[in-house]
Amino acid sequence: MNLFEAIFKQGVLERTAILYEQRRISYSELRDQTLAVARVLSGLGVSNGERVAIMLNDSPEFIAAFEQLAR
Repeated sequence: MNLFEAIFKQGVLERTAILYEQRRISYSELRDQTLAVARVLSGLGVSNGERVAIMLNDSPEFIAAFEQLAR
């Protein structure tokens, strides 16, 4: 099991993953954002094992990008 599978396993998808600026983001929403990052990176020609720098503030977007890059 990889990090992505461990974080987004079935029993937790509707639970709150992040509370950010009074907004609750579920594991399901975070998973969808993470997969969207994967599609963008893939579309840019980034493959597994390549290094990618991200410059974001602490935010849900940072977590989604980090989750994808940690896969």
